[in-house]
Amino acid sequence: MNKQRINESIEMSNTSLNTNEMANTEASTMDSAVLTADQIENARLQVERERLEIDKSKAALDHRFWNRNSGTLIMAVVSLAAVIVSLGQVWASKVSKDRELEITSLQKKVELEVLDKQKEKELALVDGPGIHDLLRVKRRVSAFPFNRRL
Repeated sequence: MNKQRINESIEMSNTSLNTNEMANTEASTMDSAVLTADQIENARLQVERERLEIDKSKAALDHRFWNRNSGTLIMAVVSLAAVIVSLGQVWASKVSKDRELEITSLQKKVELEVLDKQKEKELALVDGPGIHDLLRVKRRVSAFPFNRRL
């Protein structure tokens, strides 16, 4: 669309130049009042040329990479940042889970060791010579006739 506007401006400038040249040839034959009209036409032509230059510079700006793709690039950067943050969160949760599992396994090992020591102590008390002697004494006492119930 900008190229079309530029082409139209160029055609208008060329038409104005041709008209200006014709006016110059006629102006040489006319009086000073026509010369002021010629000066006005030259000023209009100069303004059109400046507009053309401005349109050309705007078109050049529109064709730059950043101006054409700025929205796409910004969205890509934001998406990439979101992916990086998500990966960071996944990594942090994995590290946290691994630490928690390690702590839990250590606590379980400690509990099992404590239970094993407690069982060993109980078995040592049950298997010791004092308990067997008490059981033998109880059997002897129950063998006496006066301990029997009627």
